[in-house]
Amino acid sequence: MKKSLQISLIIGLSIASYGQSDVQNEILVYFRSGVTQEISVLAGKEEKSPKITSVDLKEELANIGIVEKMIEVALPSFSKPDTLKILSDGAHLQQSDMSKLYKIILPNQKERDTILSKLRLLPQVLYADPNGLVSPQVTIPDDEDFDLQWGLRNNVQLGIDINAIAAWDIYTGNQNNIIAIIDWGVDFSHEDLDAKVAGGDTGYDTLSHHGVHVAGIAAAETNNNEGIAGVDWNARIHSQRLDIATGDQHVYQSIIDAVNYSNNVKVLNNSWGLIDGYDEFNRPIAGRYSNTVALAFAYAYKANRVLVAAMGNHEEYMPGVISYPSGLDNVISVGSINRFGEIADDSGTGEHIDLCAPGVEIRSTIGNNGYWVMSGTSMATPHVSGTASLLSGFNQNLSNDDIANIIRVC
Repeated sequence: MKKSLQISLIIGLSIASYGQSDVQNEILVYFRSGVTQEISVLAGKEEKSPKITSVDLKEELANIGIVEKMIEVALPSFSKPDTLKILSDGAHLQQSDMSKLYKIILPNQKERDTILSKLRLLPQVLYADPNGLVSPQVTIPDDEDFDLQWGLRNNVQLGIDINAIAAWDIYTGNQNNIIAIIDWGVDFSHEDLDAKVAGGDTGYDTLSHHGVHVAGIAAAETNNNEGIAGVDWNARIHSQRLDIATGDQHVYQSIIDAVNYSNNVKVLNNSWGLIDGYDEFNRPIAGRYSNTVALAFAYAYKANRVLVAAMGNHEEYMPGVISYPSGLDNVISVGSINRFGEIADDSGTGEHIDLCAPGVEIRSTIGNNGYWVMSGTSMATPHVSGTASLLSGFNQNLSNDDIANIIRVC
């Protein structure tokens, strides 16, 4: 039986498709050799373009139906010196050479799987993945009349909460700690979040308010006579926006940028999942794996960050499917429970789940100084991220593995 953690949210908005469909006509390929970047200057602006330097590779790609004009540099802002990063504490951290990552744009999605299979057989290719979308792991309740923040103190079912009151008697957080909210943006003008800004992207998705809601659960301003309480009273918030990402290469960069922002970024909250489009009912198709995104998580783990991710809300229509990044190694994978301690019907399942946290009818912040209720593993995840941040601040000698293991067994 998995453990539980909880909180409450409010939002009665419909989450639509956030990505663009043409990204599913793309393949991300990491070439070991045979392709390099050429730099040119157009109108005073530096442009990077791919150049196939191997005659054999050029012929092999042509046989699969790929010509040079279909290839683009996936991360043009990356330069080879970026492979060695010196963190703010002086630690040296090796990053993969992402100048070897390229994007292949296909005429349509029809032949994508066939082309992928052939690319993976080439000796010059380290990996090839379908590019794709990300989706917030949230479900929308149909009733707005909910009790407030039962995940912190549950008056309906005693013991089915995160026992926040007792924890706060011991410790309420370290203002030097930063929780990175990798999400759909945060409203840093909100009355319950404006004192928490720690750099990152500005703005937020005004349709879903998803990132605003997640941020409030983890670390809203607390004991300030207004709004809600965050799990970590004092941690600051760093926002990296995925709603403006155009593929896995940008998801990768968002995670890297969060890690590199400051060594005080202790926790990365990931209330989202990789998807392969939407079905006929506009439900996200879960289960897509990305080597590119996995590389970013490996980098964050090596940097001693605590990684927390939502299991997804697809169990009723895609039972047993593993959602990523929650299925990656070294990630705390979080499912959702309701105020009675029952696992939510739509919460993802699998042997890789570490624990369940409050995720049904959770009240938190939304844009324009608002508060609303949302449900989903998205809401469960920041309960865990806030707890991880409290542990990190309470004992700064704890490693990311220490914190993950404490959360898993407590």
